[in-house]
Amino acid sequence: MSSNSSSAPVNVSEDKTCTISYKDIQLVLTLVNVVSSRGGFKPAEFKLVGELFDKLSDLTKEDDKSAV
Repeated sequence: MSSNSSSAPVNVSEDKTCTISYKDIQLVLTLVNVVSSRGGFKPAEFKLVGELFDKLSDLTKEDDKSAV
């Protein structure tokens, strides 16, 4: 696993890019897991939440691969 200080650029809109830390991505993934385990999402929201979770998971997987 990579250090917590690494960051990934996130495309917010066509003309704006933000940077968030690897630790922030892990925190959001943990948050989604906790909220979903407590029934915090409506069925209509599952697809949207799942897509966000997959995108963030892919970012951490890419970072983990580059650390090897």
